[in-house]
Amino acid sequence: MKWIIHLFLVGTLFGQMTLSEEDAINLTNNIKDLQFEVDSLSKIVSYQDSLVDIYKGKSVADDSLKVLYKSQIKLSDEQIKLLEKKEKLVEPSWYENKWLYFVYGAGIVGIPAYNVGKGINWFK
Repeated sequence: MKWIIHLFLVGTLFGQMTLSEEDAINLTNNIKDLQFEVDSLSKIVSYQDSLVDIYKGKSVADDSLKVLYKSQIKLSDEQIKLLEKKEKLVEPSWYENKWLYFVYGAGIVGIPAYNVGKGINWFK
């Protein structure tokens, strides 16, 4: 068992490597770039969360408008039915008939004209 522990310790001591100064600078630059990307991605996520909240609010407003529109459609249908009933109730009477007035007018003009014509023929 001691032999395995010594082998493990020796392997880790010889397995370490050191970085050159250029590699260390590249590593720190890469870490900074990654941190900047993480910050920008977190801002994007927060913007998306706010957009989702706005969308949820609009969907609630749209649902309430949908309910109002349905009630308005229902009221319009009832109004149409009532107007159809009113149309049936308000049919023209016999004295509102246009043919009746046409016959009256023709009689008023035609009968005197006929009599005048007969009178002129009678004097001849």
